[in-house]
Amino acid sequence: MNILVIGNSHTGTFKLGHDALRDKIPDTIKFKISGVGNPILDKWKLVDSAVYPVDDRRSGDNSPYHIDNYDLIIICAGYSVSDPRLLYDTNIQYLSKNVLTEVVKSCEDPRSQHSKHSPIIKSLLNDSECSNKILLVGSPYPCVSLYENFHAGVPLKNIRPPLQGLYKGMSSGPIDYCSQVHKKNYSSLKSICDSFLSVNPRIRYYFPPLNTLDETTLFTKKDLMGSDGLHANTEYGKIIFSDILCKISDHYYL
Repeated sequence: MNILVIGNSHTGTFKLGHDALRDKIPDTIKFKISGVGNPILDKWKLVDSAVYPVDDRRSGDNSPYHIDNYDLIIICAGYSVSDPRLLYDTNIQYLSKNVLTEVVKSCEDPRSQHSKHSPIIKSLLNDSECSNKILLVGSPYPCVSLYENFHAGVPLKNIRPPLQGLYKGMSSGPIDYCSQVHKKNYSSLKSICDSFLSVNPRIRYYFPPLNTLDETTLFTKKDLMGSDGLHANTEYGKIIFSDILCKISDHYYL
């Protein structure tokens, strides 16, 4: 079983987990990991069933990856389908099933997050000749320290608009209420994504395990994140990689 992993800088965390757990990988499963620092993967391309990376900083190999050689393509780019930054703008609220369904569809919509900012993902998702199974992993939820700094007036360099919207939304109500709302939306999204498999069995959406999130389920645990609060560390990578490896071994993604 051959698995190709591509994505932006968050692919590095997946590779850290892979390297730390290398001895636990069955001989029948082979990973090829190719992550780049370019956050939007705008120069990657799919030509004649081959993926060409612009600058492979993780594996040190700039040769093309022929997708016909892989059983599964894991994409570590964009937001997780359950990420609060994707769900909320100026306030955290209960979202209807119709709204959540549209959020899921946005991951495949040329006008939305994956396709607009990462055209290689659009190519893989929409290419009629690409029959590979695809797992959309997304980046980790941010760390709560960013939220705390934001409201404490600590200067943050390049605070991103989606984070600003999320934090403003959290300030509109008690944290326990925001957590309750997000947990319900998280559960509904999982159900919708599972139901989508009957429509498009190629694509699965990865949800970060609850043990990577703090008690609010709105943030990744501090001890699993790096100093910037946006990129996860080796421990997070080990949890994610182990979880995905178990599911692959059980043929959940295949």
